[in-house]
Amino acid sequence: MYEKVISCLSKNKYFIISAFVIASGLWYSNMANNDTINFIPNNINYYNTVEIREKFDYELYRESLVNINTEDVEELMTLSGIGDVMAQRIIEYRKENGNFSSVEELMNVKGIGEKTFEKIKDKIIVE
Repeated sequence: MYEKVISCLSKNKYFIISAFVIASGLWYSNMANNDTINFIPNNINYYNTVEIREKFDYELYRESLVNINTEDVEELMTLSGIGDVMAQRIIEYRKENGNFSSVEELMNVKGIGEKTFEKIKDKIIVE
């Protein structure tokens, strides 16, 4: 009986060692190719988390910009140097001349010069 147990263990140890060697080889080849362990099958779509973060950051940035073609008085007044009167002038300019075609066109509004424009140019967009 003892001989049968030892014989069985002897046969199984080669199987266990073989399985370990195969699993180690698969793990190493995966690490060498991806620098990470990837258990996601090839037929499943997954996204690069860096790309998602960059897109999220870009969307947050875009939402923080003021569209001078669509915003109302209150939103325009959030810009540095733009008060109630200036916001009204921007809206009147839009009504008379149509939407702004560029952010630089904002300097055509009476009272908005280069200094004011320089303060707000990175916070405005036209769409």
